[in-house]
Formats: sequence, structure tokens, C-alpha cells
Amino acid sequence: YCAWPVLCDKISQCADGFLPESGRKSEMQEVRISIESKQAVGSERDQTEMKLQGTLQKQGEARVIEYTDMETGDATIITMQKGMVSMQKKGTIETEFIFEQGKSCSTLYKTPFGSMDVTIFPTHVQVGLEEHGGKISLEYVMNIAGAQVVTQLKLCYEEC
Repeated sequence: YCAWPVLCDKISQCADGFLPESGRKSEMQEVRISIESKQAVGSERDQTEMKLQGTLQKQGEARVIEYTDMETGDATIITMQKGMVSMQKKGTIETEFIFEQGKSCSTLYKTPFGSMDVTIFPTHVQVGLEEHGGKISLEYVMNIAGAQVVTQLKLCYEEC
């Protein structure tokens, strides 16, 4: 379920994530990806850093990055355009989050142990797209199974 009916009308659902209707697929390029994530649940804090490789596709004004999680083997597809980010996971965990500052999104978070309703509320969404690289900076509050998780996520990528 997407909380933005207007946005959803403008987006074509594709097997590989979402693309603007006017978007055209381009050639895939190899990219180096750096991800830093900080999470807080109450007084507990956790920080994760990953460096990995993936692919980048330019689709008009949008960029699509795809990579495989080294621990789970799950695919992550991130679509970025000015002011908005979509993150889709496929594999043992199945979900899709859409980040647009100040707009909540409710979705289903499927795991091997069952499914949960999740609501995210992005408080900061910054997307920087350049010719040979880019970065995302997100901060959001996630309500999942009665717990509130505050997450800061920074992702940088550059063509190999």
C-alpha cells in the first residue's frame, strides 16, 4: 500500500522496481557503493558500514542502483531522482519503501518468519546525482511491530 495515490499514478510498476513512465532504460554500468547506516531504538544504538559493488542504470532524470547483500544474497534496488528515493528488497526479505520528505509510506515487510506492517516517515531526503556518481542522505522514522526505529542512511556511489 502506498500512501501517495498521485505519485503512484505517475509510476509504472516494473519487475525491476519503479521507473518514471517517460524513463528509458540505458546501459548498465558497474559502480562502487559505500553505505553507512545508523539506527536508534530507544537508548540502543547500532551502526553499519558496507562497501560493495553493484550496477547503475541511468533512466532520464532517475538513477537505478542494484546490488546484492553479501550476507543474505538478497537483491536491493534503489531508484533515485530529485527529492525521492525508492528502496526495494527481493529475496528472504521482500519490501519496498518510498522516501519523500514529509510524506509517510505504509508497506508490508515480508520475512521468512512472517509479514509485518511498516510505516516510514522520512524527515530528511537529499539526493545528489552527478554524471559519474552520486549520493543519498536519508533520515527517517520507522514504526515496525510497535517499535519506533530512527535511521540515518548515507549511500555514495561512483562508476568503476
